[in-house]
Amino acid sequence: MEEEQNSQSGTLRQQEQYEGSSSAFTNSPYMPIRSPLLETTVSRLKLMNPFNAPTGTHRNVGQPLENESWLDHPWYVGVFGGCVFGGPLVDDVLKQKSGGNGGLMFGKNFNHYWGLEARALANSIDLKDFDGISRGSSKLSALDVSVHYYPYGEARWRPFLKLGFGTLQETFLDQEIKTWSIPVGVGVKYFWSNRFAVQADIVDNIILGKGPTKMHGEISFNFGISYMFGTNPDSHPTVYWPYTTSLPY
Repeated sequence: MEEEQNSQSGTLRQQEQYEGSSSAFTNSPYMPIRSPLLETTVSRLKLMNPFNAPTGTHRNVGQPLENESWLDHPWYVGVFGGCVFGGPLVDDVLKQKSGGNGGLMFGKNFNHYWGLEARALANSIDLKDFDGISRGSSKLSALDVSVHYYPYGEARWRPFLKLGFGTLQETFLDQEIKTWSIPVGVGVKYFWSNRFAVQADIVDNIILGKGPTKMHGEISFNFGISYMFGTNPDSHPTVYWPYTTSLPY
């Protein structure tokens, strides 16, 4: 009997200690606070994960398209333009400032989340030496191809990530450099109609160093418009109407 009473009193003491510690934790000034803004930001970042493949055509964000699709006309061609900013071009000698950027784009949407785009672009950027004296401009012409990932899928507002590879020619002063580039960027497209889309993007064209130049980036801010064309049989399957006849049997 005495052992049973001791066991019960021990259990009560443990329960009181647990309740006391729980109360202390609840009233602690260091108790974590939930942030709706932080939770929303984290959930949006998870949507950008290309390895988190969804099963549907969209993720219920960005105004999902129901009766229209980016795949109705999977091919597109367009123009873009904007401003571009450079950096050091030749160590302790030349640096790029700012200039204009523009070109043509041609691409295809392979499915709701992935696409491919080719660009032909040119830019001109003011040059200065490290004493601040103008040295004319550098001129670039390039061709590149990039993979596009669209995390929202079939949405009117369609953010994208891009990564690609290309070749270019850059001329400045008496130099003519031919080398490779790696375009990396983010942007968003807007489904204006089933034929037209507009877009804005930020692209860092990483240029591999060659000769006197060092590896450098040219960051461009672009706006563009594209025309969509082509057909997709899977998007609009053929409909066969039931056979009827006016002849009596």
